[in-house]
Amino acid sequence: MCIPEIDETFLLRSLVELLEREKQWVPDKEGTSLYIRPTIIATDPYIGLRASNTYRYFIILCPVGAYYPEGFNPVKIWVSSAYARAVKGGVGEAKTAGNYAASLYATELAHRDGYTQVMWLDGVEKRYVEEVGAMNIFFVIDDEIVTPALNGSILSGITRDTVLTLAKSWQLP
Repeated sequence: MCIPEIDETFLLRSLVELLEREKQWVPDKEGTSLYIRPTIIATDPYIGLRASNTYRYFIILCPVGAYYPEGFNPVKIWVSSAYARAVKGGVGEAKTAGNYAASLYATELAHRDGYTQVMWLDGVEKRYVEEVGAMNIFFVIDDEIVTPALNGSILSGITRDTVLTLAKSWQLP
């Protein structure tokens, strides 16, 4: 993406400092949390198609409740075989605005039909489950936890990594 990587130590220090300064934003009611969004944007005073030479890094904090209208209850999922969110070689594995643009129309169609999210299939054969709109997806098949492989078109996701790490540490198949 031509965006410089942020040093992990700097990122962690900046996050800890910001949270210390803004701790009054951290909600303490059940079903709430603090959404944290580290962001980096191009800042060259230029409109055109080229990588920027300058960037700005910042962190957005926002107290939030449940992400979906259903709260913490199961959501209705629509499977899209007509639309693709991402393909290998694109930006599907990056948490970037361009990654989400292709999902907006299909998500609107799903909402019109009473669904909360879209389950995306692979962009080539439209046969293999990749992810669900704003979340990774897991299945239990024959007592084994199964999730799509990171193939260049899915976000790795901290939730995905945490679930797999915990499952391994608990010796779950």
